[in-house]
Amino acid sequence: MIKKVKRNIFKNFFLPIEKEEAWLNDMCKKGYALKEISNGYYLFEACTPSKFIYRIEFLKQGVPRKKKIII
Repeated sequence: MIKKVKRNIFKNFFLPIEKEEAWLNDMCKKGYALKEISNGYYLFEACTPSKFIYRIEFLKQGVPRKKKIII
């Protein structure tokens, strides 16, 4: 089975968090679920359009820098 993948990158890394969250939620409504974030690249995987609620949380210093997507 071939997976459709759409890559998208933010050109402005200083958007308000609320706008970034809204963008992520909108992508899911269009049928793209967030798969991975790496070096400013947002990797999406095609999915059934649905409504997830994505939230961004900043971790305190000292927390390992490994990023995970919690679903």
